[in-house]
Amino acid sequence: MLRVFSAIIKSAATELGDSDDTVSYMGQDDFVIITAKERSELLSIRIIENFEAIIGQFYDEDVIKRGYIWTKNDQGEEVQNPLLSIGIGIINAEPGGFKHYSQIMDKAKQSLKEAKKSQKSSYVKA
Repeated sequence: MLRVFSAIIKSAATELGDSDDTVSYMGQDDFVIITAKERSELLSIRIIENFEAIIGQFYDEDVIKRGYIWTKNDQGEEVQNPLLSIGIGIINAEPGGFKHYSQIMDKAKQSLKEAKKSQKSSYVKA
């Protein structure tokens, strides 16, 4: 799935971005796109649209209709999990807006955390 996420993100950045845009993998299931403020929302929308267009290929029809899958947790108990979604956090990190790089990362993590609260693909502007 990380390869799929990566391809979706890179495709949107290539299509809607410019040569100054950067896409990077941050670890686990997190990516970052550095782009101009005026493109951030449009990129987010395109990434979500492209993700939603292909995610159905990874589930059976009955799972999609049901809206969740059953998996086992660490204790071996069956638990209900939502279908995969994508959460995008948007921050404005213009020069002079933050005193230290760690403040940018904290704001980005906060924004992403808010977006991931939804069980549907979404983006949050901080």
